[in-house]
Amino acid sequence: MSLIEPKPSGKTDNQKAPSPDIEQFLHLFAGIDDWHFPGYEPLDYPPLQVADCGHGVTLVAPPYGSATCFPTSIGMAATWNRDLIEEVGRALGRESRAKKCGVLLGPMVNLHRLPCGGRNYETFSEDPVLTGKLAAAIIRGLQAEGTGACIKGFVCNNQQHDQHDTSAMVDDRTLRELYLKAFAIAIEEAKPWSAMSCYNPVNGEYTSDSHYWMEEVLRQELGHEAFIVSDWRGIKGDGAITSGIDMEMPGSGKFLTAAKLREALDDGRITSEDIIERAGRVLKLHERCAAARLGDERYSPPELDSPRHRDLCRRVAEESIVLLKNEDKMLPLERGRIKRLAVIGPNASSARLGGGGSASVSPFYSVSPLEGISRVAGQAIEVSYEEGCGLGNDTPAVPAGYLAPENGVFGQGLSAQYFDIHAYEQEAGEPVYVAASPQVDFSWGWAAPADGVPREHYAIRWQGRMKVPDSGEYTFTLSTQEGVAKAWLDGELILDAWSSWDEGNFEDNYTNRHATFHTQLQADDEAELRIEYRKTGTRGGIHFGWLRPHGKDGIEAAVELAQQSDAVILVCGLCNIFEGGAYDRQQFELPQPQEELIKRVAAANPRTVVVLKNGTPVAMAGWLGKVPAVVEAFYPGQEGGNALANILFGEVNPSGKLPDTVPHSWDEVPSMKYYPGQNNKAYYLEGLMVGYRHYDAAGTEPVFPFGFGLSYTSFAYTAPSVNRAHLTPDTDLIVSVEVQNTGDRQGRETVQLYLEMHEREAYRPPRQLIDFKKVELNPGEKATVTFTVPYQLLLTYNPEDGAWKLEYERFSLATGPHSRDLQKIVITASEEA
Repeated sequence: MSLIEPKPSGKTDNQKAPSPDIEQFLHLFAGIDDWHFPGYEPLDYPPLQVADCGHGVTLVAPPYGSATCFPTSIGMAATWNRDLIEEVGRALGRESRAKKCGVLLGPMVNLHRLPCGGRNYETFSEDPVLTGKLAAAIIRGLQAEGTGACIKGFVCNNQQHDQHDTSAMVDDRTLRELYLKAFAIAIEEAKPWSAMSCYNPVNGEYTSDSHYWMEEVLRQELGHEAFIVSDWRGIKGDGAITSGIDMEMPGSGKFLTAAKLREALDDGRITSEDIIERAGRVLKLHERCAAARLGDERYSPPELDSPRHRDLCRRVAEESIVLLKNEDKMLPLERGRIKRLAVIGPNASSARLGGGGSASVSPFYSVSPLEGISRVAGQAIEVSYEEGCGLGNDTPAVPAGYLAPENGVFGQGLSAQYFDIHAYEQEAGEPVYVAASPQVDFSWGWAAPADGVPREHYAIRWQGRMKVPDSGEYTFTLSTQEGVAKAWLDGELILDAWSSWDEGNFEDNYTNRHATFHTQLQADDEAELRIEYRKTGTRGGIHFGWLRPHGKDGIEAAVELAQQSDAVILVCGLCNIFEGGAYDRQQFELPQPQEELIKRVAAANPRTVVVLKNGTPVAMAGWLGKVPAVVEAFYPGQEGGNALANILFGEVNPSGKLPDTVPHSWDEVPSMKYYPGQNNKAYYLEGLMVGYRHYDAAGTEPVFPFGFGLSYTSFAYTAPSVNRAHLTPDTDLIVSVEVQNTGDRQGRETVQLYLEMHEREAYRPPRQLIDFKKVELNPGEKATVTFTVPYQLLLTYNPEDGAWKLEYERFSLATGPHSRDLQKIVITASEEA
């Protein structure tokens, strides 16, 4: 593709009569709607559809539809496996094209500066090297299948609280050694076809509107030569006309419109050459994406919900799960010792798929921990379930055992009909999707609830029968998330969280609602049950629960089950109610009912395994010492239940490692002292002391260190060795370490390489991750793992000179299984050979 230069006119540059190409180009820089970039007829480029998310394809425009839901990015980071994550990228590339999308708006590479960060689940880690290298892997995979990756959000989008107005105030050294470094690594290693600016200002400037951030930093300093798009409504003013950003989204635009660009051309703020250069980047993106659309033989056919994508989804989930504690070899579960297994907890019967926000994927199916454990346990083990408590303060959900669909049997739950809102409002409207719901306990967030259902405008009707287990007074509850709902029992309206809704009131559409009903029922009675829900806001969710008679609440029922069981799997944690786009976590502790549930169940049965599903670390001080085993599953995607069960029963050996440090409290995390900021400014005064860097510098122990994760086998490391002890600008160093599987079963181990600077300044942490490799070893097998260390990795940023320099001469290279278990070798460096 070549662009035609403007025809000479004899006028000065700013007064040239523009060629027809320039006039056409002026329409290229603002979207045509929410999810399409404009096409270009002279080259037969149709509008380019884009999709959101990075652990699946979120298509929020017709024809909607589902996609494979992989573990969220923090779970992918816990695999520490670049090859595996590149496979994920390839699958996402194929699925994007199957959904007719040319660009996937991901990955997000902002660091986990804050342990409360609402979108931490959507990005990778507290460390820029782990983040940057895994982002590069997923980008390589996406683009190898002809789908454009969009690295985002540039830069320092580290909190959701007041993100549109709060400026990240960061010094130059911290910016380059932490927050820009993640972008720099991914751009250098994978060359993404596009990048996205962020909502927040950085040092007082909105990046979309800033020539400094777009051109001087992102393009010139970091080397991103490709297309840049704004985050949706992220452009704040006319500065975007001269900043160098290429596309305003969503359409039809306010600032990069043809009329405004024509005005800027006429008054000399931009030139024809500027327009041509920008148009070249837009059309280059079209060209790259068109190759796959037109059947270029370099790319495999589109693919969606295939057996290999399902298998990959399970394998990623298995490698993402981190075994944090395993006293007395509680895990894996020994089938011969267990006849009855209790599965308890508010995250046990639902497959929690992520935090809230635009990174919400609607899978074709999902497997809950309860389903996965029941499958792997088989017929020889009786698996029993109690919810114990809701995720927050909800009553326990009415379980499937007491619900039957129309013309079905108890244990199957209720029949569910999903409607487009227009069909729902018609008396004879047909549902677009029909399925069974074991419980009415959903938190879809921004995602569509089922395949083919619109994300924003839908309603659901559940119908069937409810069986009464005991005689006495029942309390029924109905809770909604940004929606309205009603429930009928034998045709009588018993719960009304709908009638007070004022559809014309903007704030009322985003309200969560709750209704309670008390009634006397007799054991073995059956009643017709109908529940209806309509989404009114951005996030969707509903919970139908009960309290049974005789004062036996959910926790008491769970304790009773635990006492009668040989072992307990207790699945707790968070979901998109607590963390997500536009809102950060509000407390470090699990909701109080969950804390109580863990303590009481652990007291009732000492063989209790706690499984956590969450995107940010949670407090463990109140219960960690009371249980023998803890498993961190993050948000493990649609195959998470199967993956978790395989880990628990030893079908798969856990190999995940923590991508974040787990603190004792938020108070000990330096960045939390400056959150959320004051007067629209958040000062990053902790500097480089983020995550493990702080704990290493302070000499204090976290609950679990960065890079930590146990296995069912054991590994032994030799001390590292090097091929040379001195580095200069024209040499590389090779460091080698031998790892042996000293246990009795196959396992995977991640070898981590850290750089330590001798005689460091006080503001500089003792060590930093510089590389990692994952190896698989059979019992007794050894492997020599090698890393290449170039001279450039020893450089630090000098803000006075505005350059990377060799500020130290003596270093240690340290290798080991995590950041607090390392063996070292000393090297030196100089600027001259």
